[in-house]
Amino acid sequence: MVSSLRLSFALRASSPSLLIYCRRLVDNAGLIAVLGGVIAVFLVAVRRLPGRRRPGARTVGLTIDDVGVERTLADGRTERARWGAVVEVELVLTPVRTADGARAFVLLAEGDEVGCLVPLDVGWDRELLVELSRLPGFDLADFERRRTSTRTSRQVIWSRGSS
Repeated sequence: MVSSLRLSFALRASSPSLLIYCRRLVDNAGLIAVLGGVIAVFLVAVRRLPGRRRPGARTVGLTIDDVGVERTLADGRTERARWGAVVEVELVLTPVRTADGARAFVLLAEGDEVGCLVPLDVGWDRELLVELSRLPGFDLADFERRRTSTRTSRQVIWSRGSS
């Protein structure tokens, strides 16, 4: 209490306009906090607009054949997975759309750091399902059942050696 009186006295003695400014700032602290919150919500909303998604992550080329999968991204990166080297297949269902507009995708892993993401429901499903069904022990009916779920999830649907 004494220190606040000293500060108040010091501010009054040195600059009356500074004291008025400080009082107004304290009086408007709630308004400033609300405005800050509105700005933060606006910035998050703008980041999530469809046109603002990471354009470099968009698929511009996807080849699925009996050898494997090759995906080319808009920023020039390439992902590959060879069917003979695939050790795990994961199905990922997301609450938001990917850069391709997909709410689900398949991850084909050759190991911990090599693999390929294949977006679902954007035009390449038939070719992917044909090749997935050739993996030993791959259960296509189970894949379709899991794929139609509305719950967000990431689940291993096939792994080499477990079939």
